[in-house]
Amino acid sequence: MNLVELKSVGSVIDLEELKIYPQLENGEPDYTNGLSLKWDYISIEWYEGLYVKDSDVVGTVLRENGMKMGYWRY
Repeated sequence: MNLVELKSVGSVIDLEELKIYPQLENGEPDYTNGLSLKWDYISIEWYEGLYVKDSDVVGTVLRENGMKMGYWRY
């Protein structure tokens, strides 16, 4: 796993598995509630909640894997 914290949305992103996990109160990932960037619906509100730094990380992951959101600003 190669995890990057996305503080603005209380999540971590696994750069290898392309999954997003919410963080527990102690900051650890909640591996029981992961969502796949490829296969699961990620809400627009989640994307809109990303701060610029976190948005850059997610945007890079999406682009590098041939994915994008319709409204995503590059």
